[in-house]
Amino acid sequence: MLSFYANVTIDETKMLNLAISLKDPKDTTTLDQIVQEIQSIYPDADYIVPSQDSQSTNKVKVILDKVFYGLISITMFLCFFSLSASMSANLYE
Repeated sequence: MLSFYANVTIDETKMLNLAISLKDPKDTTTLDQIVQEIQSIYPDADYIVPSQDSQSTNKVKVILDKVFYGLISITMFLCFFSLSASMSANLYE
């Protein structure tokens, strides 16, 4: 979009990062083919292939889910307390 509005072609645009997402992130054969093709076209380019360590990622997700569920519970309790205090104050008036 930027190259369209700047009236330059995509070949004239210098790219610093390129992110490629696959439909199946566990498909290592397609990922290896893409990396080999990029290496053949741009041999001097640096590249980073994300690790497929999903077990540690899942552990982090579980921990964050528990933390956020706790925060949600505390927030809901405080909201209920505030609502009941406001309702009782209004009824006493």
